This record gives sequence, C-alpha cells and structure tokens, in this order.
Amino acid sequence: MTSSVQEPFGLKIYRAASSASEPVAEFLLKRRLRSGKEDPARINERRGVAGRERPDGMLVWIHGASVGESLSVIPLVRRLQELRPDLNFLVTTGTVTSAKLMKERLPDGAMHQYIPVDHPLFVKNFLNHWKPDGAIFVESEFWPNLILGARDAVQSMALVNGRISPQSFNDWKRQPNTIRFILSAFDTIIAQDYQNADRLVELSGGAVEMFGNLKNAAPALPADEGQVEGLKSAIDERPVWLAASTHPGEEDIVLAAHKILQKEFANLLTIIAPRHPSRGQEVQELATAKQLLARRRSEGDDITKDADVYIADTLGELGLFYRLCNIAFVGGGVTPKGGHNPLEPARLGVAILHGPHTFNFVETYRDMRDAGAAALVRNDRELATAVRRLLADEKTRSAMSKAAHVAAEASAHPGPLRVDASKHNADDVGDEALLLSRYAPVWIARNRPDGAKAAADGNADVIIMDDGFQNPKVKKTVSILLLDAQDPRGNGCIFPAGPLREPVARAQSRADITVAVDADAAAGNAAKHLASRFSAWLEPVNTPPAQTVAAFSGIGKPDKFFDALRRKGFTVAETISFPDHHPFTQSNLAALTQTAARTKAQLITTEKDFVRLPNTFKENVLTFPVEMKFNAPTQLIDLILEAIDRRRPALMKYQQRAITNMKHALPDWTEQDIKQVMGDVWENLGRTGAEYAHLDKLHIDGKNPRIEHDGFDRIRNQDGSFQQVIFVTGHFANWEIPAICAKQLGVSFGVIYRAANNPLVDELIIHKRAATMTRVQAPKGRRGARELVAMLRNEYSVAMLVDQKLNDGISVPFMGRNAMTAPAAARMALKFNVPLVPIRAVRLNGAHFRVTVEDAIQFEPSGDTGADVYALTEKINKKLEEFVRTQPAQWLWFHRRWPKDS
Repeated sequence: MTSSVQEPFGLKIYRAASSASEPVAEFLLKRRLRSGKEDPARINERRGVAGRERPDGMLVWIHGASVGESLSVIPLVRRLQELRPDLNFLVTTGTVTSAKLMKERLPDGAMHQYIPVDHPLFVKNFLNHWKPDGAIFVESEFWPNLILGARDAVQSMALVNGRISPQSFNDWKRQPNTIRFILSAFDTIIAQDYQNADRLVELSGGAVEMFGNLKNAAPALPADEGQVEGLKSAIDERPVWLAASTHPGEEDIVLAAHKILQKEFANLLTIIAPRHPSRGQEVQELATAKQLLARRRSEGDDITKDADVYIADTLGELGLFYRLCNIAFVGGGVTPKGGHNPLEPARLGVAILHGPHTFNFVETYRDMRDAGAAALVRNDRELATAVRRLLADEKTRSAMSKAAHVAAEASAHPGPLRVDASKHNADDVGDEALLLSRYAPVWIARNRPDGAKAAADGNADVIIMDDGFQNPKVKKTVSILLLDAQDPRGNGCIFPAGPLREPVARAQSRADITVAVDADAAAGNAAKHLASRFSAWLEPVNTPPAQTVAAFSGIGKPDKFFDALRRKGFTVAETISFPDHHPFTQSNLAALTQTAARTKAQLITTEKDFVRLPNTFKENVLTFPVEMKFNAPTQLIDLILEAIDRRRPALMKYQQRAITNMKHALPDWTEQDIKQVMGDVWENLGRTGAEYAHLDKLHIDGKNPRIEHDGFDRIRNQDGSFQQVIFVTGHFANWEIPAICAKQLGVSFGVIYRAANNPLVDELIIHKRAATMTRVQAPKGRRGARELVAMLRNEYSVAMLVDQKLNDGISVPFMGRNAMTAPAAARMALKFNVPLVPIRAVRLNGAHFRVTVEDAIQFEPSGDTGADVYALTEKINKKLEEFVRTQPAQWLWFHRRWPKDS
C-alpha cells in the first residue's frame, strides 16, 4: 500500500543517513558476531542475502523480533496452513536463540530466515529475493526502512498482537508524525489488549482492532519426557522451586530467598533458568559468593544431592523445568523489564510468583491474580515468605496450581464459545466444560458478562455460572456455596497466604444456600459446624463390575476416587496420581500400560480424566461415573425457586414495564422485534452506567475523539458566541453526552435533573457533572423551578430531559397515547421568549457518539397561555417521538410514561 500522509522530515533524514551508513552496519554486525549474538554460518541473511531459494507460489512473510514473538506465531502459522494449504510461510526473527527454536518447532511448509539489518540495501536484497505477497509484523518491531520498504513491495500488511510499552509510547509521542507515518503502512492493526489498543490508536490516528493476545493461544512448552522422568528421579523427595527467565539483579533476590528458606527446608533445591543462557557462569559465581553449591546444565552437570542450586542455562528447555516444579517465580518483574509470559507456567499447572513491573502482560497478570493463580512479591523476604507458604501448605499450593491451569485455559479460549463435543476436545475447551456439555449447553468465556450474554442470546432461561461465587461482574439471582465439610477453612488464611478467597463466615453470609460436601454425608455425618441445612456427597452410578484395577487420576483429591473404588468392592492393585487437569503425555500412557500389564489389572479412571485421554487410548480404560446426591433434594430445589421468585420482581418489573410500553407505543412490532430491542436497551443502559466513571475522557477533539457533533452552528451568533436556548432532549444513548459536548464547544448553560434515589450516588453524579459539564445544576421540583428562572434571567442556556412522566403535569399525546408531561420547558420558553432547541445523542459504537442539534421548534403564541403551553409541549413530544422511532433501542423505555388505562 502507499500512504497519503507526507513523510516527516526527520524520517527522511534517518533513511538518508542509513543509506550512507553501510560501513557502520557492517561494523555493528562484526561486533555482534564476536560477542556471540550472530550466527556466523548465516550472517549474510542479516545483509538480506537469502540462505535458501524462494518456493513457488504465494508467500506470506511473518516477522517476530525474538523468542516470545516467534513462539506466539507458531499456532498462527498452523492455523493459516489449515485454512490455506496452498500458501508458503516465511518466518523471520533477529536473535540466535529464536532461530534455534524456530528450527525445532516450525511446522513443515514454513521456513526461517534472519531479518535483515535496517539498511536500505539489505532490506532491498531481502524483498527482491523473497517477493512476499503479504506481510505480518508481530508486536512492536518498527524499523522504518524495513516497514516502509515492505509497504511498497507487498499487497497487504498487518500488525498483529500489537504492543507498545509505556516507555516506547512516551518516546514515540515525542515524534508523533514519524510514528503515524510508519503505522500508516499497515492495512490492519490488531492490538493484544485494550491498553495497547488505546496507545496504538493515539499513535496511529486510525482504527485499531483487538482480538486477544496471540501468546494466549500458544500450546504448552514442550519437554523431553525421558529427561523429565530422569530429573524427577534425581530430585527425589527434595522440596524444589524454580526461578524462570531471570535478569541481572533478580538472581541476587532469588539466592537471598534461598538462604532464608534453607533454615526451614535444609535440603531445598532452587532451580534458576536465566532469561539469557549465556549468563550461566555469572549466576554460578553469584551462588558461590553466597556459599551455595551450584551446578550448571550447560556443563553437563547432574542434580547432585549436595547441590543447593541448579542453573538451567540451556536453550528451549523451560518446559522441562516447569514440569519439575509446581512453584515458579517468573522473572523480568522485579527489575523493570515488563515481566515474562505467565501463561507458560500456568498451562502446566504451576503456582506463579512475580514482581511488580509487569507492563508487558498487564491484563494477563491481573487476571491471574484475580483468579488466585499468581501472587506479587517485591523483594527477597516477600519471595521467601511466598515460597515457604507454598512448600509447606499442599492445599494452598494445589488450589493455586489449579487456578493457574484454569486461567490459562480461559485465556486460550476467550470466547464466548459454545462447547461442541463433536468438534472440541479437552485441549480446546477444558475437561470440565467438555464433560458438562453432555448434560446442558455450555459456554466458555474469559469475560463472564460476555459469556452470560452469549448464553442468553442462545435462548437460555437459566444460566448456571460455574465457580462464579466470588466473581463480581455478573449479578446473580441465586448464589450457592459449596464447602468441603472435612476441611472447609484450609489453613484459615486468605489467598495468597492460604486457599480461601474470603473468610468462610462472610461467604456464608453472602450465599443464599450453603451445601456441605462430604463423602460421609450419606451416613448423616456432614459437618454441623457449617450451619448448613443441606449436605451432599458423590455416589457411584452405573459403575462397571467390581474387579482388580489399576486406578489413575489427575483431579484435586485423587485419594477420594481411590477410596470410592474400594468402598464399591474393587481390588485396587495400584494407584497413580497426577496433578489436577494433567495433560496426559505419551510417556504417561506408556507407563500406565506397563502398570496394567505388570499388575494384571484393568485401568480405570474418573470421567473428568477420561475426556483428556487420546481416543486411541480410551478403549483400554474403564470409567467410574459418579453423581452428586443431596440429603433433601426437593427442599433444595424449592429454596432455589423461592430465591429466584424473590428477586424476579426486582429484576423483571422494569423489563416488563418496558415491554408493555413498546407494545402500546409500537403495536405493529412482533415479539421478536421487542426481544431484540429489549436486549439492546439493557446493553445501552449498562454501558451508560459504566461510562459515568470515564466521562472526563470523552472529548470532541484530540487524537482519539469520542464525540462527533453537528448543528451547533444553528445556535451560533455572528460573533461566534452562542444564543440563549432551552435544549430539550430525552434519555437517549448516554444522555449526559449532549451537555458534555456543549460544554467543550463553549456553551454557557445549566442543567435541570431528577435526583437519584440514593443520596451518595446523587452526590457522585453531581460532582461528575460539575467536572465535565457545568456547575450550574438544579434538581426538579420547587427549588429547581426557582433556579430555572434564575438561570434564564441570567441569560444562561438550559438543558432539560423532558421524556419522564410527571404526575402533576399535563396530559399530552406521546406515541399515540396521552402521557402526563412536564410543561416547564414550554412554559419557560414562552415566558422568557427563548427558543426550544431539540438535541440528542446517538451511540455509534461502544463509547463513540454523535450529538445533533436540530432547528428550533417553530411556534407562534396565540396569547392564551394555557393553550400555548399545551400546544408547545405537544410539539416537544412529537419531536421526542421522532427520536424514539428513529433509534428505539437507544431510548430508556423503563419510565412509567403513560397511565395504565390510557
């Protein structure tokens, strides 16, 4: 593509200077070669000289700077190959480490080359040889010669998983024309999250989309299963934890934490995997200085019993070490590097600790902490305290590990997505969702409100939110709390000190129903101290005949499964436990087969584990189905229905009122029309409520204007000032927007408003209006009437919402029915001879609006005040009716606008 934007002078200087700097580029390449940062066998690729022939056919070029970016594109390449098997793929990166990983992991049909240095000649060499048909840049590699050269050479370009760090954002803001010109080369820009989308919108001045983070969709890091088993054997029963992707300064903290922990865990093993393996010797010297014995993997050292620290200074083996440790400190966050990807350990069910500087993964780390999967540490003492707690408390560690795995699954499938057992497997949607889909439609969604809305759009009458008790984003009709009767409080501590999300007593006070879950509840032994009327237990149903079995399970408490087998009469020859949600590997399956043969026993597992097995292995395995039984199922169902009925009026009366209003006002509408508009009305109302906190960010100009406007010239005087008018409008879109727009254009006005029922909410709204619109505000009523007169006498314009019912108003037709209507706007217009000007907001998309000022309502007074007020009020209602019919989904239909018998 070509840009219509003129190339900035500074960028022209850069490109001219780089054209004349080939000797400098060569000098830098040679220096990097000497320091081991370049591959001598492939150094010419950095000059744009290809290391292989271009394949025939169309070629898509994908560029990622280093390890993280290149790994994130592998799932993208695989998916594109499925969709377009006719395409060839070229992946470029700039580091030796990433090149080695691409050699190992790129699928067949994709090839790797080093990216050329940003010199015009080198870029030209590269593009002339490869002649790519399309280019995809990943994250934030903005080399001008490369991008602008590609712009002129390829048919289309995209920036995907776009990211701008806070520092880069501030740097580029000092060169706004340059970055805007560079970004204009891309036909499509897709950000990895909303924060980066906002930054890219401001820098590019154009449209930016957001589909989620590519790194969320990456598979679990690979590992050699034989090496996993070998190292596990070497570690034996020693307590172990991992410090992964560490940077200079962080190893000091890790080693200091080790010294603190050693006082309690004498045989502790700390594994350190530095972000750059070349620093292995440096890390070993740091450990030696602290009188710690350190072994290095790159030197072929084994994990010996006397080793305090094992340094994993090899390439591409992080997946191996995450499988050895269920506790990991992820580096790059104590030092301000922005943090590294927490989803890599989370996919393997590892409890995560991290530092405060995580700006590269802000939303991911926040979601992890909210889910109870990660905890923040700032120094060696906090790190030691967190690791000690996880090493000592298996229940807290298990809860955190499970939360990490669940959070990783949610991030990989942000949804909303309806589970289809005929198409999806456990890797696609998670084992629990796949299992539940046998019994009812199941939706998975990272964002709970989006999932609930998708289920509602799918005609669900009742939505059951799994594991949603602590989730505040969706209002629940009924909350049911399940507690483990044998151990309801764990260690009694709130995460991250323990497994609890909140004190048990507080949770019970919030819950409508508490159920004590206990394997012995059938015998009436459920814990009475939980003050629960209801108890529940898992009861085997339709089980296979009792026989000799080898039982394996990867659930939260495998021993409960093994005990249930014994109670049912099975002879359990051997038990094999795996972590919760464990992804079974070929090595695991081979070991299970050997166990079955050695013990001459039938393999058996839970239904949850069964769905994670490969189809080819399932035929060798029996399942042990269970159902949850309740001590008083009828009373429980009655209580749930009572709770629903209690809340139904609060939730449904407004909807029913709105539906009734629509049927009377728009009799030609079908039920489907009403249902569709009703959903949009609720969505608009929800957005409006959420926008109150951000009214100060809605602007008519700037780099990212949220408000378009039209028609204000109708009320502008010749000298540029504004006439005094009475603005009349209704509850359309976000009804605060017209006043914000008027304020930013320089209109002097006051507002008349109806006070909120909650005094605190009313006070907050008044302060928001004062900050974003006007300090001249008056509530409806006698006081408001006096202040309205004062405003008009002082030549202020006035903004009024005139679409609400007023019991002591006048009966005037509205939408074909008489409606009790406030006459104040008409009365004041006549009294002060001020024009009545209709104004309204329309929501265009999300938090983007258009405000339109229409011509003043034309009216000739007759001299009969009562008749004139009625006639002018009728004209106002006709204008409102026009607005409603034009945008019915953006009007607030919930008012008691008409008498019941009209």
